[in-house]
Amino acid sequence: MDEIRIEAISKLDNLIVEWTERGERLGIDFSEQIKEMEYLKSKYEREVSANV
Repeated sequence: MDEIRIEAISKLDNLIVEWTERGERLGIDFSEQIKEMEYLKSKYEREVSANV
């Protein structure tokens, strides 16, 4: 189960960077979506840390 969360953390990291860059390039504010991704990433990181 942790393996799935670790993979999700990595993918969320990539998405956060991608959406930030895309928003800057297009002049679109994706801050709400990025906050949601950051929240999920943080949640999964806490869950993985708790299982160590």
